[in-house]
Amino acid sequence: MMAATGKRYLAPFTPMWFVKQGNYILFMLRELSAVTTAAFFLFWMYGLRRLLAGEAEWNAFLEYARSPGIVLFNLVALGLALVHTVTWFKLMPLIGDDANRRMLGLKVPQPMMAMGIWAGFAAVSVGVILVLVKA
Repeated sequence: MMAATGKRYLAPFTPMWFVKQGNYILFMLRELSAVTTAAFFLFWMYGLRRLLAGEAEWNAFLEYARSPGIVLFNLVALGLALVHTVTWFKLMPLIGDDANRRMLGLKVPQPMMAMGIWAGFAAVSVGVILVLVKA
């Protein structure tokens, strides 16, 4: 058996490969949402640490959190979290349909599954809002 000779073909690949198709852009936004969510979490965990340090530290943190850059970051993080949520909920009926068929032998129509997912999301959201309003 002889080894292959010649050069291996490498397709042209640029750092901005994903801008050529809308689906890839949405995919990259969805992936970026994980980074912004982690940064959002770390920022507010730092805020919790400032709260535990005392009232003066907490008030200084809140003043910083009101700065235009942080407000803008929070809005971007919210937007990316919404992109992540919507794309995930659109994907779930496809995954769930296959899993239901393989594991349970059930055939649940995808629109019904999507409505159930969104109804569950709405119910949890209303529950969270009610808890926050009473607090």
